[in-house]
Amino acid sequence: MKIEICDLKDLNLYVTKFVKELRDELIIYKLNGEIFVKSSICPHFGGEIYFCKNKKKLRCKWHDWTYCPKTGKCETYNIKTNVRNYQVSTYPKDLKNYDFFIENNKLYLNNDFT
Repeated sequence: MKIEICDLKDLNLYVTKFVKELRDELIIYKLNGEIFVKSSICPHFGGEIYFCKNKKKLRCKWHDWTYCPKTGKCETYNIKTNVRNYQVSTYPKDLKNYDFFIENNKLYLNNDFT
């Protein structure tokens, strides 16, 4: 089973699409002519990820965490703070990557996504 994600002609800056079978929203974007497909849900707190063309970074709209657009690796430093009398540390996670293929100018997820 293949899942169509988008038509290549619609891929200008970036496209987001919810995929029911994955229970995930994806972000599809181009960087230096290469196409990438990642989860568009920030693993920190569930905010929406967008592609910032000027800085060539993936960013969370909620807390401005940044991610490497090639690898999905979180570039936000570990955060240490105090909440009431407790010391709290937040360790960033990376964005989930998805494999895809192109057929007839359409982008599809590889069928090994489960």
